[in-house]
Amino acid sequence: MLADHFYSSLTLEEALEKGAGAWRNLHYKVYANTQWIDDKKQYKQQLDEHLIGVARLAEKIAKALPRLNASLASLAPNDELTGNVPKMCVIKINDGK
Repeated sequence: MLADHFYSSLTLEEALEKGAGAWRNLHYKVYANTQWIDDKKQYKQQLDEHLIGVARLAEKIAKALPRLNASLASLAPNDELTGNVPKMCVIKINDGK
């Protein structure tokens, strides 16, 4: 979802900087996103370009996850996270109260 949201937000110029020129075909008429420019709705990304761009970004994100995990400090012991949940917060499954 992160990759899709990010790629969808790119302008044409930004997408081209990320290599989208290699994935675009002027004759392909299926589009993934639109944008408003001067009160006119315009096509923003071709579907195949969008899917390839999202896949490439998702791959980068997935490969970066181990580094992210290693770079985060662990939480100090915390009674709020390790203690029992107070009874007033527990939802009774049988009666929904």
